[in-house]
Amino acid sequence: DAGCERPTNARARVRTAPLRYEILLPMGSYFGTLWSDKVAAVCFLEWGIIHVAAMALICSNSFRGKLTQMYKGLYEKYFTDHKDAHGEYDALEGKWPKHAECVLSQHGLNLGWIGVWSMVVPFYVASGEPYAWMMALVPYMADWGYWICLDLKELVNAPAQAQTYIVSTGFMCAAHSIIVKNPGMFSEQKQMAMYGVPALLFGAGIVQKAASFLFGGSSSERTKVD
Repeated sequence: DAGCERPTNARARVRTAPLRYEILLPMGSYFGTLWSDKVAAVCFLEWGIIHVAAMALICSNSFRGKLTQMYKGLYEKYFTDHKDAHGEYDALEGKWPKHAECVLSQHGLNLGWIGVWSMVVPFYVASGEPYAWMMALVPYMADWGYWICLDLKELVNAPAQAQTYIVSTGFMCAAHSIIVKNPGMFSEQKQMAMYGVPALLFGAGIVQKAASFLFGGSSSERTKVD
């Protein structure tokens, strides 16, 4: 029956093939075969776990209106370096304006889903999916916001600041894996961009730490002095 004839060309077969779960989540090795697969997996896994934990810290306090406790848990370095800050924040306990916690709760939830996203990225990197670079871009861009708002002011401790370098390293390794596993797919210009974009945040972090070491204090404190 001509009406029941199955398509013979490859493109048509792909269109009519049933959607497989593996298309949504490749079920191969999490750590892959290349050294860059393994480094990327460790970095994105660690970054994801840290940010899911950050969600728990923020939301467990913000949903209960315990904003002073939440800030003390986040700004560990700031409260260590500025003992007088404890009194300022303690004075606000129970006096925060109504609904002040809502946007913080939203931020906490966003940290949670992006942490889970980060932990899924290695599946796609290991499988060599070309679009895995765009998936890795998501946690990387989120960390830019963290670096600008918290790291530049040096509000958080060393493990939190290290996430800048961890996600950048993971992103660079992911780019390497994707390029190697898809020979001829990316032009030299695209390859430079795929390596260069992750290096921007890593480099910015190095410059910021060097400036802090040479001139002392956070960028905001140096601006006030000037």
